[in-house]
Amino acid sequence: MNYAVLAALSYWIIWVLDNMTGVQTLSRPIIIGTFTGLLCGDIKTGIILGATLEAVFLGIVGVGGVSVSDPRSSTVIAVALAIGSGLDLEAALAIAVTIAALMNIVSQFARMIENMIHPFFMKLAENGEYRKFRIMMYLDLFILKAGIPAAVVLIFVAAGSTAAQTVMENLPAFVLTGINASGNMLVVVGLALMAQSIWSPITGVLLLLGFILSMYLGLNTVVIAAIGFIIAYLVFVTEMNKKKELPTMNEAVTVNENMEDDFYD
Repeated sequence: MNYAVLAALSYWIIWVLDNMTGVQTLSRPIIIGTFTGLLCGDIKTGIILGATLEAVFLGIVGVGGVSVSDPRSSTVIAVALAIGSGLDLEAALAIAVTIAALMNIVSQFARMIENMIHPFFMKLAENGEYRKFRIMMYLDLFILKAGIPAAVVLIFVAAGSTAAQTVMENLPAFVLTGINASGNMLVVVGLALMAQSIWSPITGVLLLLGFILSMYLGLNTVVIAAIGFIIAYLVFVTEMNKKKELPTMNEAVTVNENMEDDFYD
C-alpha cells in the first residue's frame, strides 16, 4: 500500500507542476520515472523504466489533444509494480502499458466533469470575479485534472502489486517468456514509429552505423550516443556556415538589378 500511495503522490506532483509551469516535459517518462523511483526508494529502477518507456512513447503523438495511451500513468505504475512487487522490468512494462491505455477512459471522465462546470468558470470571468476564478482553476487542477487520475493510479498499484505478484508466480514459463518478449518489442515499436516520422536517407545510414557500432564493435549506448552528438553538432555547424555564406535578400536584389542593367546595356 505504501508504494501505491507514493506512486499516486508522484503522479499528482508531477502533473500539477507540469500544468502550473507550462513546461509540459516534466511528465515525460524519463523524468516522472526517475522521480517515482526516488520516492519509492529505488531510483535506478525508475531511471531504467523511465528511459525504456521514453523510447516506447517517443513516436506516439496526440492528435487533436487525444493520445492512445497515457505515458504518465504507464511509467508510474511500471516503476511502482517493479519496485513494490519485485516484477521483472519487462513484465512490469507490458502490464503498465496495457493499464495506461485504460487510463484514457479516466481522463475522458475527468474532462467530461470539467466541461460540465465550464459555464460556471465563464460566469465568474464575465462578472470580473477573478480571485474566485483563480481559486476554482487551482481546485480544478488539484482535484479533477490531477486528483482523479492519481486516485486511479493508487487503486491500480494497490490492487495490482499483490495480484500481479501472485499471477506471475503461478503463470507457466512460456507465458512469462511471451510477456517478457512483448515488453522488449514495445521499445522497438516506439523507436520504429519515431524513425518513421523523421526518416531520410541520412537517417538510414546513421541507424546502420549505430547498429554496427553496437553489434560488431561492442560499444555501449553511452559511447554511441556521444558519437551521435558529435555527428549532429558537426552537421549543425556545417549547415550554419552554409547559411552565412548565402547572400542576404538585399544583396540578392542588388545582384539581380546589376545583371538586368548589364543585359539591357
